[in-house]
Amino acid sequence: MSSSPKAGFFELRQYELHPQHMKTYLDETSKAAPFRSAIFDTAGSRWLAFFGPEIGGHLNKVHHLYWYQDHDVRDVARTKAATTKEWGDYLKLARPCMVKQENMAFIEATAVLQAAGLGGARDFAVAPDTSGKVAYELRTHQLPPGYDAVPRFLDLYAAGLPDKLRAAPPGASALVTLLHS
Repeated sequence: MSSSPKAGFFELRQYELHPQHMKTYLDETSKAAPFRSAIFDTAGSRWLAFFGPEIGGHLNKVHHLYWYQDHDVRDVARTKAATTKEWGDYLKLARPCMVKQENMAFIEATAVLQAAGLGGARDFAVAPDTSGKVAYELRTHQLPPGYDAVPRFLDLYAAGLPDKLRAAPPGASALVTLLHS
């Protein structure tokens, strides 16, 4: 996968947790948020989101979404994290909570989002009137094999997106991003 320095790429890290350790993981991850932001929120990278399901899906799975300008910036940020004392202390508490880790890289369908007047994930900010309480919906689609599957999907999505956005009640929801690999 290639990514231009302007667009960058997204990394979705998913962790399946032991159900009995969910609270510990969530508490420790919340405490770690300030130094996680200090490490990953730079000119070339950003920690965008941390969320887990409340309804549907794998209830003991959590997600972290990052954006990186390029792979070199990612390497620098991950190395900085690995050599930071606070990060090491956090991992000592968080890792025993984990059953499995998954990592996926994506690029954003910027043209589709811009055509619909949307800025994408890097420009998204939680509205101040929500008190930080938001719901994210993570949808995945399994496409048929073939080199044209993603471009065809994006064309269809782009064609239907304006109608979908017009049909949503004002303020009901916001499309944050559309990612593909």
